Amino acid sequence: TIDLSNVSFDSNAQMTFDGTDDYILVNGNILNVDAFTIEAVVNITSTGNYNKPIFVAGNLSNSGIWFFKHRSGLGNSLVMHGYDGVNPRVDVISGSPVPDAKNTYVAVTFDGTTYQLHMNGEPTGSAVVDNKVGATTTNYIGRQSSIYLDGDIPTMKIYNKALTSAEVRQNFNATKDRFGL
Repeated sequence: TIDLSNVSFDSNAQMTFDGTDDYILVNGNILNVDAFTIEAVVNITSTGNYNKPIFVAGNLSNSGIWFFKHRSGLGNSLVMHGYDGVNPRVDVISGSPVPDAKNTYVAVTFDGTTYQLHMNGEPTGSAVVDNKVGATTTNYIGRQSSIYLDGDIPTMKIYNKALTSAEVRQNFNATKDRFGL
């Protein structure tokens, strides 16, 4: 189930988050933890010194994955954390910052051993892992614990497979004109 009661939509019916209490709750095991892709067009402001959560799966603080724009300490980088609750946390950090208040295509893929970040269709950071996050039955768009996204997510897709770099680039090219990327 998808709970849209805590999020706003703009005049184009696109998701918009106010940074104080807007989020989307998606219940159920929607994330294939053996291989997945999360892609979105985001337009995130960088006010305050907090992370800007795009997608969070699993426990809000102890185990799961966190895909966000990292404001505090990493200079607006795109970041993906993966943690199974036992092994060391996996951190993947983009090689360049996510622009402020500008539409940007972002994606993270996981093929069972490697996390790969993409920004505007190009790879921008990766990490090989030896642990996998367990099943995620609680998933959030725009929320991590008491931290909420301040910005827009006009589109988001979650795949139960790892897209190749060529497929990510193809998806970016298919959406770039629509969102002025």
